[in-house]
Amino acid sequence: MSPLTCSLTIFLFLFAVNAQYTYFDVSGVLICPFNAPYREVRLMEIDSWPSKNEPVSDWVASTSLRPPHKFHVKGKQFDDPGSEFEMELWIRHNCTDRGNTMELHYDMGDFKIASSEDITYTKIYEIDIYNKGEED
Repeated sequence: MSPLTCSLTIFLFLFAVNAQYTYFDVSGVLICPFNAPYREVRLMEIDSWPSKNEPVSDWVASTSLRPPHKFHVKGKQFDDPGSEFEMELWIRHNCTDRGNTMELHYDMGDFKIASSEDITYTKIYEIDIYNKGEED
């Protein structure tokens, strides 16, 4: 192994070992006036170019069959070019007059990126989803 390759390998190892994570623990209620059967949520980190948006969690189904429609989703994020993560909660649902599927992008705001130690953000939201979002 060349000295340059060896130095690069050591640098990458040290960078990976010292990496800090930003954790998100998000829960709440999706407000719908009736029992719409389809509701799922996903945490997303949003960038200025939509092709660079990153999923921070998998899609997670709402945890209750009848109102109140509760949800709980967790995720972690590692790095971003800026100093903050721009977070959205993406919600797919059929809480509409016609029962069609819609996707709502709920702006959660900006969250400081962990630098010297891990950070956990715990948030609780009440989100009205009735007839909200774009056709999926």
